[in-house]
Amino acid sequence: MRLKSVFRRARPFLRTVRMAFRSRAVILLYHRVAAPQADPLLLCASPAHFEQHLALIQKEYTPLSLADLAAAHAAGRIPDRAVVITFDDGYADNLHAAAPILRRYGARATVFVAGACLEGKPFFYDEMEEILLLAPRLPRTLRITIDGAARAWDLADWARLPKTADETYWKWNLESASDPTPRHRCYRELFGLLRGASAATRSRAIAALRKAAAIGAASPGAKRWMTRAEIRRAAKEGTLEFGAHTRNHPALNKLAIEDQREEIVSGKRMLESAAGMPVRAFAYPYGSPWDVSPTTLRLAREAGFCAACANTPAPVDSESDLFWLPRCLVRDWDGEEFARRLSAFFEPRADIPPQG
Repeated sequence: MRLKSVFRRARPFLRTVRMAFRSRAVILLYHRVAAPQADPLLLCASPAHFEQHLALIQKEYTPLSLADLAAAHAAGRIPDRAVVITFDDGYADNLHAAAPILRRYGARATVFVAGACLEGKPFFYDEMEEILLLAPRLPRTLRITIDGAARAWDLADWARLPKTADETYWKWNLESASDPTPRHRCYRELFGLLRGASAATRSRAIAALRKAAAIGAASPGAKRWMTRAEIRRAAKEGTLEFGAHTRNHPALNKLAIEDQREEIVSGKRMLESAAGMPVRAFAYPYGSPWDVSPTTLRLAREAGFCAACANTPAPVDSESDLFWLPRCLVRDWDGEEFARRLSAFFEPRADIPPQG
């Protein structure tokens, strides 16, 4: 019994040692290629920085598509220093800003699309940004009810957005240590309430927020995802490959098993209909070990995918689970910072945290 315990504690170290002698690949996780005024979730890399990333990858690494990496993994021959580019959610700038840069450097990327985008439904956090951070005027007190619980936020003097709002206002994000205004505090608290909520709860909460703020439906400028027609054209062109990302982007581990299955399968079917071809790759929404369970991995296999991606930083090697592939999140880093980070991503590491 004691020997088993010792071996269990030693496994991460032994895996790290083994990895040091094997070829490794890194899967990068982006969301958007854009330079918006506000980016509260740090989803954006600017076009200039993204081009610097691609230039470095072409010069010093081996660009590889996710499909090719999965095939290489199955064959036990992962190319050393291979880099795979992926995007989550399905924003339109993946096609209009990122794809031209990818083509210039002879690279491809996989875009994981949430099916709700194909139905014209905005992500709840984008609607929150439009209402809470960008609206010129809001009521002094915002009151809404979420699943029977009353919530209220006093915006004080920030009910009106001043034209002189400075960099502190616009550069704030959820990783910031403090909230510079009541608007930011409201965004942080509401995001925490809705992140793991059901699609129905999110929809009702955003509708209540719009009503309380006296703001109508999402503006056309806020609809930043690809259309069905754009996905069909992009799939034929080939620079962008497409993977599924559920229908409503829930934290799957918070759903009942049948609801998880429905989210995974319906998202796959919707994307296959839009792309006009089979979809073989999947990415877990949020993708942290706390958002996914072993049951979720089983459901992804049963849905007919060949591989599924997480959001936990580590390199991929021949022992990586094809249905729990680690990915390294990329921020808006300049070329020098990206070079340093990418080099570190390739360092052998202990086992990535188990799902669930």
